[in-house]
Amino acid sequence: SLASAFIDTGMLEIKFQGRDRVQNFGQSIDSVYYQIASPEILNRFSSPSGLASIMIPPGALDTERGVILMEYDVDESEDRDSKWQISNEVYISPDMYGLNVPSTIEFKVDESIVSDYDLWKIQIFKRINDEWFPLSTDYNNGTAIAQTYELGYFAVFINLDAEQYEMNYIPY
Repeated sequence: SLASAFIDTGMLEIKFQGRDRVQNFGQSIDSVYYQIASPEILNRFSSPSGLASIMIPPGALDTERGVILMEYDVDESEDRDSKWQISNEVYISPDMYGLNVPSTIEFKVDESIVSDYDLWKIQIFKRINDEWFPLSTDYNNGTAIAQTYELGYFAVFINLDAEQYEMNYIPY
């Protein structure tokens, strides 16, 4: 597992370089944030740029667990139908890892992008098997908040199909 390769917590920059058989060169530089989540305390971790954070409450985990946060740029090639991605994608590993109680995910949202839309149309989505699903989201003053029982891939979308509802927030 990727988490077992870390010897300390914090921010890590990964630089991957490669050359193909005809000597073309390419590289990729990514930042990851690695932390140890404890089952006994409130754990709060942020993505590398500070775009998103997750709060994992006491009791959500059975044992101590390594958590990795990474960000991926928005895929601009996606069709804009009734929903479209407006934030980078944040990966909170391990993907699909189940929690005993819900964690709270928070995204900072550029208000200039969403100012023409109803607040309930700004939603955090979770990616499952390359398909995006909306989470019950509360949006206010540039911050989108949702809760989830699983770690994985998350992003903020404008969802024109969303209907007004009241989020059932489960406090810690």
